[in-house]
Amino acid sequence: MKFIGSKTKSTIMISLLAVMVGLSACSNEGNSPSPTINTPTDNPDASGKLKGRIVLSNKMAEQTALLEKAIEEYKKVQPDVTVDYQIKPWEGYETFLKTTLVGGSAPDVMFTEEANTFRAQDSIISLDDYLNTPNPYSDTEKPWKDDFVAPYIDMTRDGAGRSNMVPWSIFSLGLFYNQEMYEKAGVAQPPATWNEWKQVNQQLADADFLPWGLAIKPDDAQSLWAIGNWMNAAFRSDYEVLNLKHKEGWSYDPNDPASTVGEAITIDELWIGYKKGILDPAKSEKLRSLFQLFKEMTPYMNKDFMAIGGSEVPQRFLTAKNAQFYNGTWFVGNINMHMESLKADGKEDQTFRWGVIPFPKVGAENGAFFDKGESNELSGLRNGFMVKKSDDANTTNIAIDFLRFLTSPKMASELFQLKNPDSGKRYVADIAAIAGVPPMEGAEMLSPERKYADLNLTFFADQKDQDEFWGQWQKYLTDKITLDEFAAQRSKSFGAGIERQLKLLQSEVDQALIDSELK
Repeated sequence: MKFIGSKTKSTIMISLLAVMVGLSACSNEGNSPSPTINTPTDNPDASGKLKGRIVLSNKMAEQTALLEKAIEEYKKVQPDVTVDYQIKPWEGYETFLKTTLVGGSAPDVMFTEEANTFRAQDSIISLDDYLNTPNPYSDTEKPWKDDFVAPYIDMTRDGAGRSNMVPWSIFSLGLFYNQEMYEKAGVAQPPATWNEWKQVNQQLADADFLPWGLAIKPDDAQSLWAIGNWMNAAFRSDYEVLNLKHKEGWSYDPNDPASTVGEAITIDELWIGYKKGILDPAKSEKLRSLFQLFKEMTPYMNKDFMAIGGSEVPQRFLTAKNAQFYNGTWFVGNINMHMESLKADGKEDQTFRWGVIPFPKVGAENGAFFDKGESNELSGLRNGFMVKKSDDANTTNIAIDFLRFLTSPKMASELFQLKNPDSGKRYVADIAAIAGVPPMEGAEMLSPERKYADLNLTFFADQKDQDEFWGQWQKYLTDKITLDEFAAQRSKSFGAGIERQLKLLQSEVDQALIDSELK
């Protein structure tokens, strides 16, 4: 669970994006020209006048070359500062942060995922005062926060509106497709909408190609990414009814992505929405319609989607077993390396031209409940930097100064273009959270833009509910149970999961609100 600000908003942490593919570990820095930074001489925090030592920790090996290069360049402008870099094991990193933050021995700067800001907010500094002033290493002369892609600077704000993380990279999801199969099937234009995609899939099937490769299992999130993103769009008209414990003066504007910043659905609000039937799968026509909408595509899926594992799905696409699959920016580097490897091994005949587009959107043509705009492109903040609270003001100043240097547009542009000399490809495929940094070649279509405001409704109440979902989902998609039976099973599992969470978080539950709303 995550606890947000003074409102103690306990939000379900089993999100639709939780099933992520780990990026491959990379070796040391590549052969990239050293960035040139014009350091303002009139700013004491950026003129070589700082002196001291900070510790930077990280668990993501593919980021090591970028961070080491940044430390090397930072030494040129702050020669009296030492940045000690620690690469930690992926497994156990969150436990390491929690333990050291509680014990007071945490690194000064922690590179981590967005969710950890909520777990650690009492031990990390609020960044707003720094973000609202210009970055001396940037030539934009705007507040530091304006150097980042909107609205990702706001995604770690707590219930009190405080920003807790300096964003670094964004993931974006899209539909990867085999261009040569498209051409042979007569597909002239990649699909932009769900209905267009059905037509494309029929063309592919008519040409004897398998349209969509996926696994309906916990280690392949394709179906959850689709349903969950649709759920956010379908329930926009219910947000103000569901979000009862909002900030004072809050109102929802579907066309302003910032209108949901700092807002979240708490477990008691989730229970109220469930009991009122809004979020109860057995009673909600919206949810039932979304389940049916996804099932429309089952004729175009691999017939063994219950048998194969999620790890096999990308490999099937890479070996041209199917025409399309749904994945993220991290896969761009993988497919590039795969094609280069085939060429190097003299197997160029096994390569193919490929492309990636935003996952086809659903909108009003798919249901009247999509009345507040079409589905967003599914993207999110992948990682960033937290700064430990410290009684030593000098240490905090150095930490902030280093992060300003690191995230200046010029520096970030150089770092994200660093290439692994072994592969000739970028170390990091994800999109930079700093505005103006070009994406990896091939990922240009995967935009991190969010056009509409979403509250990111949870699909599961807890892990037991999620575990039960997969068996129910498999049975429904293979016609072992009807839609009514599936909805009833989901209702029972979801409701029981919420009740378990209400007991677990009893001290934070607003029972008076529940009683008032459900009387």
